[in-house]
Amino acid sequence: GGAFAGFESSVGDLGEFLFTEDNCVITLDVWKSVESPVTIKFDAGPPPNDWGTITVSATNTETNAWQTLTFNYCTVAPELRNPPAQFGGLKRLAIFPDNVERSQDNIIYIDNITFTSE
Repeated sequence: GGAFAGFESSVGDLGEFLFTEDNCVITLDVWKSVESPVTIKFDAGPPPNDWGTITVSATNTETNAWQTLTFNYCTVAPELRNPPAQFGGLKRLAIFPDNVERSQDNIIYIDNITFTSE
């Protein structure tokens, strides 16, 4: 039940990409029994390519129902959303679906992750 509990894609599941104006808004559908922040982060892979973006959070306002959350990386400074050239592109997504300290585990569903423009 730790706030840091989450999951990540395998390195390369996303291919390799950089954020542009065409793909810097991420949406995902979430079903949760509590209101709490969902936090996402991207990285360039395992060491030595372990550069990561800053985290961006969104909080659901509905419970026991599906809700679409939006994470806007367009507003993040370019040097904080894309890795330096020596690390290549972004290769992995990490999601922390209930990013608060809590006393119990919660079941959370996530679906329909999309990348769009602002």
